[in-house]
Amino acid sequence: MHVNYISTKQLIGRILNGIGLESTNFVDSFPQWIEDAISIIGIPKYYIHKHYVININQHKGSLPCDVESIHSLWVDTNLNSFSKRSCLKHLTIRNNPLIGHEIKLPQHESVYGNINGRFLETSFYNGKVLLIYKGIPCDDEGYPLAPSNADFIQAFEYYVIMRLALIGYKHPILNYEQAYQLWEKHYPRAGNSINWMSLPEYQEFTEMWNNSILGDLQSLNYIH
Repeated sequence: MHVNYISTKQLIGRILNGIGLESTNFVDSFPQWIEDAISIIGIPKYYIHKHYVININQHKGSLPCDVESIHSLWVDTNLNSFSKRSCLKHLTIRNNPLIGHEIKLPQHESVYGNINGRFLETSFYNGKVLLIYKGIPCDDEGYPLAPSNADFIQAFEYYVIMRLALIGYKHPILNYEQAYQLWEKHYPRAGNSINWMSLPEYQEFTEMWNNSILGDLQSLNYIH
């Protein structure tokens, strides 16, 4: 499944034009507002797989995400480095065995971990753990990429007006309550629009159920 993206800077420009606002004093809040809005909408297709190296010190290391976003955790055989010659093994999470349960590669035989909130606690004292997780796509400057979807941009415009109202900005037409009602009305539509299958995805889905062998062959030759 695929989502087209728009940069934070592009989205700021479109929102400023849409609500007729010239001031840019609030734009530093945009990245967090984008993350908050997407979290409320719920867009599984939006998130991408990312990696992060957790430094373990005195049996503990911090996580950059919630446990729900974790795909799997990996350790090198020597526990201290990752390189092209690394022999990675799956780190078993004893208090949450569903993490990485679909991984077919071998688990490390002698070490394990537990997750406590935003921390990973390990049976080894010092070392490094490779985390694979679902995260927000970002541009080269680290700013979030938002879905390039008309329904999302429209809903997010109401969300911005609502958040601006909380810090004292008065929109010439909409007050906080009206912006909130419009946001509540439009954001489910944005979620459905983005989460629904694209034309190539729908064709692949249809072919899979009608003729699995033909579907696989045609999917390999489909020009995206």
